[in-house]
Amino acid sequence: MNARVKTESVCPTIAGIPTVELSALFDHCNKLYFNNELQSSPGFQLTFSRSIRLSGCFTYCLETHQDWGIEISQRLQAHPRALLSTLVHEMVHMLAHQRFRKTGNTALLDEAPTPGQPFVNPGHGAFFLRQLERLNRDFPALGLTVKSTFGDHLYDHSKIAPVRLLLVFISRSEGKGMVYRLHPQATLDWGRLETTAAEIHGVSDIKLVEVPGHLAEGFPALRRDNAPRKNMRRLSLRHFDAKVEKLLGATGAREYSPVARLVTPDLLKSGLLKHSPGESHTPSSANTPWYLPHSRPAAHESGSCADQM
Repeated sequence: MNARVKTESVCPTIAGIPTVELSALFDHCNKLYFNNELQSSPGFQLTFSRSIRLSGCFTYCLETHQDWGIEISQRLQAHPRALLSTLVHEMVHMLAHQRFRKTGNTALLDEAPTPGQPFVNPGHGAFFLRQLERLNRDFPALGLTVKSTFGDHLYDHSKIAPVRLLLVFISRSEGKGMVYRLHPQATLDWGRLETTAAEIHGVSDIKLVEVPGHLAEGFPALRRDNAPRKNMRRLSLRHFDAKVEKLLGATGAREYSPVARLVTPDLLKSGLLKHSPGESHTPSSANTPWYLPHSRPAAHESGSCADQM
């Protein structure tokens, strides 16, 4: 059964403005945080994107530095604090380019380090960091950072759907393995998941777990039919054992146990498997459920983008 997060009938708001109304939120932030200094270039657009990798992005013309727009990941609509922080972050970049157009001072763009000045990476140097310091000092709730992570302290974890993960144990003796995200609508097909592990890594030693959604960020995703995506590379995860331990020990994590391990005839014929001596594979009835979920005890808690957040 696929996990679902209950949606609220009322859209979250920021200062009484629904999070889906980016234009109104921009005007609110411009007035409150920038004293209405930001003036949009002709054609400037505020849009929501379907991006999972980027929370927000400010785009502009490389030649004229006219601002083209700000994009915010649509999944931030459910997280007002994260949306506000991301929007203001991108507006700081917009401010830098606007002031550059007026003054010609390239230092405002933070494209390269300035001797004696702080610098993190292109776009996040002395000017940007001074603005962050000012805004975080005057408005601590913003929680502005150079780079945000989906599911950090600005997010409401109760609104992030749990995610199912495929754990592939490439070599238990060497602590080598990989983690993949299952598609939200994928069926729990043990045989297909073993085939996928074999196609990518040549092994069928797998586990299936469900973890809080914010812990699943960054893992590559399988297709809806549980097959590998095109050109998916054979990689192993650094510190695999430690990361698996963290995932399984998280509050709310659960592991799906197969009633009987199943290797399909097609998989045996494929020659993809590296058979481990002593490993048995028991066929299961077509009417027998393959998974019995059980919770694990919780661990003790101790064009260009000027910015891609």
